[in-house]
Amino acid sequence: MRALVVGALLALPVTPAGPAPCAPWQEGTVRAGLSLAYDGYGQACTYQAGGRWTWRLSPRPARSPAETHAALALTTGRYADVRIRVRARTLRQLRRPAPNAWEVAWVVWHYTDDGHFYYLVPKPNGWELGKVTPGYPGNQRYLATGPRPYALGVWHTIEVHQVGDTMTAAVDGRRLVRFQDRERPYRSGHIGLYNEDATTCFTDLRIASAGKRFHGGQRR
Repeated sequence: MRALVVGALLALPVTPAGPAPCAPWQEGTVRAGLSLAYDGYGQACTYQAGGRWTWRLSPRPARSPAETHAALALTTGRYADVRIRVRARTLRQLRRPAPNAWEVAWVVWHYTDDGHFYYLVPKPNGWELGKVTPGYPGNQRYLATGPRPYALGVWHTIEVHQVGDTMTAAVDGRRLVRFQDRERPYRSGHIGLYNEDATTCFTDLRIASAGKRFHGGQRR
């Protein structure tokens, strides 16, 4: 890739204040509401501090330009009209000597399988909103892009709001785009944390039905 349970607020971890042991996370097991779909032949782990969780994904480094390894964690439940917020940080890009800009932390939603989902990726050379779908080159349709860069190594807050076929995306409090998908829109699915050829951390994941607002302090 380059690539219906909606109810009460699901609020998950905030960044720990200090270092904590990262417990290995096995494929097919669940941590704090997320199931590790695959680790990309690398390492996935989670840690908790002050009752708050962080998920870390680090697939095996690619050994050739044509090789890619990815990691994906998914919510156990499916969501329709939804509001999502998560903090993400790309610690390092693993491909050497020249990593690709998209090899960073992604947020995916309305995921059915690896060939059907939406994604938002803040990259060091701009941002990208896209749809993985059959019938396009690489099964990937670019919905919207922008030039604003997002630095590696720092936390970024990613927000997505989708109702019906219309989605709104924001990063670090700045609205990026409002987009209506008029071509076979996805209306429900899992929410996921994803990366390719990078070591990434995700925390403070919050999920609510589209009509709800997030409120400080409501965390699991």
